[in-house]
Amino acid sequence: MSTTKVLLVGGHGKIALHLTPLLLAKSWNVTSVVRNPDHEREITELGQGKSGKIDVLIDSLDDIKSDAQAQSVLEKVNPDIVVWSAGGSLDEPLVSRVYSTKQRLVVCD
Repeated sequence: MSTTKVLLVGGHGKIALHLTPLLLAKSWNVTSVVRNPDHEREITELGQGKSGKIDVLIDSLDDIKSDAQAQSVLEKVNPDIVVWSAGGSLDEPLVSRVYSTKQRLVVCD
């Protein structure tokens, strides 16, 4: 059986910081998307002692303006589940692309 891969958008938010260790404890691999590289270390440390793998992707949702750019982010991770914890609008190209590719989307508000 393959490992579940989660793309966590807004990975430094309050909900995401609580959710990440729970997902990793299930042996799921989590890629956390943040725009500020200063947050990478804190997020990486959430994986210590957990059976899942944590990666941090530095990317700004503000820079994703097209379907092609959104698809590029999804292809970097190839997630089974996308967790949207970034706030803002769900009318973003990345959300639209997730819907069109039939990937599971979880919205944390």
